[in-house]
Amino acid sequence: MSCDESSSIPPLESKYVGHGAPNSLEDQRDCAGDLLASRSFYFAERYKAIDLEVIASVDLERIQREVDIEALQQHLEVLTYGDISKSVTRPLGLTPGDAAFVKIFRLAQLTIEYLLNVQDVLAEGLERSKTKCRSAHERIQRYKFKIKEHDARLHALKAETKAKRAAMRTYESLLANAKRCPSSSRDMHHHSGVHRATREKLRAPPSEPSEPSDEDEEPRVVVERPARQGRAELTLYLSSTTGACTRHVVGFDATAGDLCARLPGDVRLVHRGQELAPDVVLASTGVEHGDTLLVLSCEPSKPVSDGDFLDRRIAELEASIRSEMAVQLQTQLSSLRSTASRETPRCFAGPLEDDDDDYDDDDCGRMPPRNDDETPRAADAREASTTENREEAERRLREQMERLEQRMVALVDKLQQQQPPPMVVKTTSRSVNTLETPPAQPVAPPQRDEEAPPVLEFEDESRPASRPASPKHQEEAAALSWTLRCVLVEFDDDDDEDGVLSEVEVEVEADDAAEDLLEAVASEIDSSVEPERLRFKRRSTGLDLGTIADLRNASDAGDCACEVSRRAKPASEARASELAEIRRCAGEIARSPEARVRAARIEDGVSARQARWRSRGDGLSSLSQAEVAKLEVRVEALASLVEAVDKCPGLDEDMVSRVRRDLSAVCDGLPSSVSRAIARLEAAVEERAELLTELRRPL
Repeated sequence: MSCDESSSIPPLESKYVGHGAPNSLEDQRDCAGDLLASRSFYFAERYKAIDLEVIASVDLERIQREVDIEALQQHLEVLTYGDISKSVTRPLGLTPGDAAFVKIFRLAQLTIEYLLNVQDVLAEGLERSKTKCRSAHERIQRYKFKIKEHDARLHALKAETKAKRAAMRTYESLLANAKRCPSSSRDMHHHSGVHRATREKLRAPPSEPSEPSDEDEEPRVVVERPARQGRAELTLYLSSTTGACTRHVVGFDATAGDLCARLPGDVRLVHRGQELAPDVVLASTGVEHGDTLLVLSCEPSKPVSDGDFLDRRIAELEASIRSEMAVQLQTQLSSLRSTASRETPRCFAGPLEDDDDDYDDDDCGRMPPRNDDETPRAADAREASTTENREEAERRLREQMERLEQRMVALVDKLQQQQPPPMVVKTTSRSVNTLETPPAQPVAPPQRDEEAPPVLEFEDESRPASRPASPKHQEEAAALSWTLRCVLVEFDDDDDEDGVLSEVEVEVEADDAAEDLLEAVASEIDSSVEPERLRFKRRSTGLDLGTIADLRNASDAGDCACEVSRRAKPASEARASELAEIRRCAGEIARSPEARVRAARIEDGVSARQARWRSRGDGLSSLSQAEVAKLEVRVEALASLVEAVDKCPGLDEDMVSRVRRDLSAVCDGLPSSVSRAIARLEAAVEERAELLTELRRPL
C-alpha cells in the first residue's frame, strides 16, 4: 500500500470527527498530510520469527483491564516485523482455509508499521514546532518593545504637532490683524503673552503618555485655561499700543462696551484681527478665559502732509521692526529667567527621620536624632543646590544678555545707515494743507486775502515778480517768526559714536522754506558746510524731522538735533530699490481707509492742477499726455540735431537741407521760447551755409 492510496481512505470516526460532525475538518490546509509527505516511507520485510509459546502466555484480559502499555511495547516489534510462516518452537500448521486470517494478520502488521512511522513524523514535527514557537515568541517580545517605543514617539510627535498647530493659529491671527488693521502694525508684539504661554507649555516636562485615540485629530489650544469652578467670570488681558498690559475680570455676559468703560478715553477692542462692537457680548464672539485683547484709540489722526507720506510709512515700518525686535529680546530674557528660576527635582539620601511621635522608640531601638545640628536637613541641601544652579543660570544669562545687546546695537546701526534722508519739497510761502478735489468746472483764481490751496510752482524767468505783501500780512509774518535752537552733532556712517559740536540758534521767518532753513543753518555753522550734509532729528528718539512744523515743536521742546555728516553720501541705488520694494510690498495692506481717501484726493487735486496748467487761461496750450510724449521726443531729436551741428567741422548743401527738413518737422506746435531757440539755430545754419558758399566761390 502506497502513501497516496492511504491518503484517499476516509478518516476514521472519533470523538473529534464524526458523531454528527463532518468527516473533514474545516481547516482547508492539511497540515498532517504535508508533514507526512515531507518524509519518504516504505514497508520493511518480515524477518523475525514468532515465538508462539510467548504469545500464548500473554494474558489479554489483564492487559485490557490494567491498560498495560509496557506489555504491548514488549511484543510490538515481534508482531509488526514477524513472519507468520516462521515459528521458533513449532509451525502453525495453517490450512488453505486460513488464508483470510493470514491476510488480516498481514494487514494489521502493515497498519502498525505505518502508524509507527506517523508517530515518528509527528514527534519530529512537534520538535520543530517547538523551536519555531520559541523563536516566534522572542520576535514577538522584540516587536512589543518596538511598539512601545513607537507609541511613545508617536505620542510625543502628536503633542509637538498640537503645540505647533496652536502656535500657527496664533501667528495666523496676528497676520490677519496686521492685514485688517495696518495702522496698528506696530502693536502686533503685544500678543506676546500668548506666545510666552505657548513657549512655557513647550518647555514644561512631558506628561505621562496616554493611549492614542481617534478623537485627538483636532489639535487643542496649548495654553491651558483654568476651569470655571462654578463662577461666571472671564479673566482677560488688555494690551495697549504703548506696551502696557492690564488684567481685568468680567462676567460672561459682559459686553465690549462694558470693558471699554473701564479704560480711560475713547478706545476700541480688537480680538484676533476683528474689531468688537460695543454692544457685542464677549463670550459670544469667541473670547475665552485668558485671551489677550488689543486696545486701540478712536481719536482721529492728525492730517499728514502729502509730500512726506512715504517717509512716515517707512518710519512706521522701521518702528514696527524695532518693536518686534524688542519683543523678541524681552521674550528670550523672560524664557531665560524662567529657566533659571525653575528648580531641578532632586533626591536626597540620608538617615530616616522619626515621623511617628506616638511610638516609643526606647523599647525597640533608637531612631536617628531629629536635631538640625546632628542631622543634615534636606531643605539645607536643596537650598545649597538651588543657589549653585541660580549662580550658574545668572552667569549664562549675563553672557546671553551681552550677546543680545551686541546684536541689537549692530541692528540699530544698520537701520540708521539704511534710513533715507528726509524729503524736502520746495513750496511757496503759503501753508501746505491737504489737497482737496476741485470741482469739474474751471476754478477761478483765488483772491489775495483768502487762503488758497497749495500749488507747486516752478521758477520761470518769463513770469513777473509777485507784488509785495501788504502791511497786514507783514505783521502776521512777523508774529509767525520763531527761533530754531538745535544741538549740532557730527557723525560718520562707519562710526558708532557721535560727537557733539555745539549749539546753534537761527531765526526762521514765516515764509522760509525747508531749503532756506538748511542754508541758514549751514551758513551759521561754517561756509564750507553744504546743506545736503545736514539732517534734523529728535534727540530722544532719533527719528527724522521731515516738516517745519515738527521741527518747530522739537525746537520748542529742546529735543532738536542737527546731524552734520562728515562725508556727504547720496542715497544708493540699492537703497532706492529697497524703498520701492517696501512700498510695493506694503501696497494696499499698509494703507488704511483714511490713507486711501487722502491718496485719492491727492490724485484728483494733481489732475485738476494739471488741467489748470494746460488751460489757455494760464497761457499754455491744452495738450494731452500723448502730445506731451511727442513733444519730448521732438525735444530729444532737436538736442541730438544741435549736437550733430556743433560737432560737424563743415556744412555742405546736403547737410543744410537735412537740417532744415528736420527743423521743419520739429518746430510744429512748440512753445515760443523753443521756437526762438530753433530760429537762432536756423540762423547759425544759414550763416555757415553762406560762409561755405563764399569759400567755394572761385577767386
